[in-house]
Amino acid sequence: KVQQLEPNNPMVLAGSIDIAHRAGRLDIAVRLLRHGLRLHPNDPQLTFELANDLATLGSQQEALALWNQLIENNPNAPDLLLGRLKTQIALHNFSAAQSDAAKLVALAPNNERYKYYADLSNGLTPMHQPSEIPQRLFDAVAPIYDLHMVRNLQYRLPKHVADRLRSARDTQKFN
Repeated sequence: KVQQLEPNNPMVLAGSIDIAHRAGRLDIAVRLLRHGLRLHPNDPQLTFELANDLATLGSQQEALALWNQLIENNPNAPDLLLGRLKTQIALHNFSAAQSDAAKLVALAPNNERYKYYADLSNGLTPMHQPSEIPQRLFDAVAPIYDLHMVRNLQYRLPKHVADRLRSARDTQKFN
């Protein structure tokens, strides 16, 4: 509602985008990011977030155009190169992905994540993912995991275990 009342307020827009991301509503985040770019054309942070969100939603071609735009202005930025590399892999543009992978590995030769994506771009199947890739997934889910398990999925095992412990040991105090 605040966004509707103050559509051109940059602080409200930033907060609304953040809330949309936290709620997992990338469709809303994309709409707000597009609005932000109409207000602040070529803003690199808004463009970066929009490229990420579009790639996540499967709009790879549009994301690729944004990655190209960002990299034009900052050709050695690892986050930008990695974003474009992952988008190129998703589009099966492996030769284009290899160029970004080579650049990333040259920038950070010991980075396991860059080496992993370099392997993918070269048509290799790595034996495992670097730990930071799934770690990011877990970190993203952690704040909402308990709420989702208990409320949405009706997960009740901890409550049932606690009830059984209380009934089996009715004289013992439990925290």
